Amino acid sequence: MLPGLKRLCLLFDGRRERNLVDYADNEFRALARDIGVSVCMIPIRTPDDIRAAPGTIDRERPQAVMIWNSPFIFQNSHTLIGAVAHRLPVLDDIHNSAVAGAVLTYSVDWLDMFRRSAAYVDKILKGAKPGDLPIEQPPKFTLVVNLKAAKVLASRCLSLSLFVRTKSSGESPCTHTRERTPGAAARPNKAVQASA
Repeated sequence: MLPGLKRLCLLFDGRRERNLVDYADNEFRALARDIGVSVCMIPIRTPDDIRAAPGTIDRERPQAVMIWNSPFIFQNSHTLIGAVAHRLPVLDDIHNSAVAGAVLTYSVDWLDMFRRSAAYVDKILKGAKPGDLPIEQPPKFTLVVNLKAAKVLASRCLSLSLFVRTKSSGESPCTHTRERTPGAAARPNKAVQASA
C-alpha cells in the first residue's frame, strides 16, 4: 500500500501488560527491520500523552502511523486519528477508525467472534467441559479501505497504491470481509490495483 515505506510510528498503550509492551518494543521492531522499515514507538499512558502524540509524530517524521488498540487507545482513537490523518496515512485494527480518517483498517470480524462465542457458551451450558473445547482461530477478517482519505492523501503527493477487492465502487469506506479456511493464509483470492 505504501511503496517505499521506510519509517513508521506505532502508537500503543504503554500501560498494558509488560509482555505486550515488550512485544511491541522488540518483536514488532525486529519484524519491521526485516522488511527495511524503522519504527518509532510512541507509548500512550495518559490523556496528556494523547494530546502530545501529534507533536511527537511531527518530530519523528514518519511516512505512516499505525495504531495498536486497547480500550484506552480506542476511547481516544478519533482524537489521535483526526490530528494526523489529513497529512499521514493511518493504519488501525478497529474498522470503525476508517470513519475517523484511517486510510486502512484490518481486523477480525468482531461480530462474528461474538456469535461464535455464544456457541461455546451453549456447549458449556449443555454440559461440555470448557477445557475440552477446542481453541479456534478467527475465521473472518474485515478490511476497510477509506477511499476518500486515500484520495486526499494522494492529492498531497503521497505515494499510495491500494490493492483492494471491493463489493462496490462507492465512496469511503469500502469494506471487504474475507473468510479464512482453517490452516490457510488470510488473503484475498484476486486483487485489483487501484491508484488513489
